[in-house]
Amino acid sequence: MIKIWVDDERPTPDETWYRCKSVFDTIFLLGALSQLAPDDDILLDIDHDSGQQQKWGGDFIKILEYLEDGYHDEPNPVPFIKVHFHSANPVGVKNMRAIVEHCPWMEEVER
Repeated sequence: MIKIWVDDERPTPDETWYRCKSVFDTIFLLGALSQLAPDDDILLDIDHDSGQQQKWGGDFIKILEYLEDGYHDEPNPVPFIKVHFHSANPVGVKNMRAIVEHCPWMEEVER
């Protein structure tokens, strides 16, 4: 399993995680990993609010919107994605959870 920590402020839990601080970084990494390790499952541990949202692609929900919009209709869109939310924004988490529930190849997990 490939683990990606998406947060512009909090440090990664340990050295086994890829760290992305922006929407753009995360989308780039997901694209690269889908080419390098197409069969690996991915865990996105994701925040909602981005301090540099305008400069770096918006709040982190944009990552899930990108995955939903860009890959939802493909027969094998991306490796299976598990998502954990570590955001302190309850409305943001609710909105991200709605996207995950809509995509059959994403699953919310407790960590």
